[in-house]
Amino acid sequence: MFFGIIGLGNIGNLFLDKILKLEFIDKIFVNDKQPSKLGSVRKFEKVSTFKNPEEVCERSDYILFAIKPQDFEGLRWQISNVDFSKKVIISPITGLKIQGLKSLKNSKNIARIMPNLPCRIGKGIVGVSYSDDFDEEEKSKLTEILSELGKVEEFDESKFSALTSFVGSAPGIIFLLMEALIDAGIELGFSAEQSKDIVIQNLIGSAEMVEILKREPYEFRRMVCSPAGTTIEAVYSLEKNGVRGELIEAFIRAFEKAESFTRGENER
Repeated sequence: MFFGIIGLGNIGNLFLDKILKLEFIDKIFVNDKQPSKLGSVRKFEKVSTFKNPEEVCERSDYILFAIKPQDFEGLRWQISNVDFSKKVIISPITGLKIQGLKSLKNSKNIARIMPNLPCRIGKGIVGVSYSDDFDEEEKSKLTEILSELGKVEEFDESKFSALTSFVGSAPGIIFLLMEALIDAGIELGFSAEQSKDIVIQNLIGSAEMVEILKREPYEFRRMVCSPAGTTIEAVYSLEKNGVRGELIEAFIRAFEKAESFTRGENER
């Protein structure tokens, strides 16, 4: 299989790092509008770089468009002569719907994806929506590739703004909560390193309990909330100050922002 990458930003480099390890990918063709970015990837035997994105698209079976939304119109003009009928298009471009990608010549197999930050260590979530006529065999191959980034979940494209805000933004919220918990530990007299270790292990252990034991979070919360105890006092303080509602509101705001990106694309 020949895999093409247009754009060597965060997502382009993420994919490059993961697919270099896949034996069934024979060659990786790379282009970036900044030629200076191409030098660092030429050291890999599988990688060939090109100044023209059209050459990458012509040579590739699978093509990742890892570019910014405002750069798509220019790219579309550059690759307007490429026949995409037997190619798979992978797009993480914010706000760009599958219908917009169908403007590419004879395009059929289009996957819109939303990876999140933990994909860097293979522990993320990749949300994916497929075009209606996406080939099932190609879908299986793409899932194998995306699985290198983490858990792959398929969604209807109508959910994509929610996907962007929830899957994409959740790590940022979780890291903020981690910071607050670490600060709480420091306030209680632990060193910064001790506090971080305690928070990390609490998060990992709590998440794995929910996953492995197949029970709901509230069940475990009740286990540690002894009557008139310390944990229920902490939970009461958080609920009294509206922390739960503020968290939900944060994701609603993120969703509204994602919707505004999609509206902007529709207007172009």
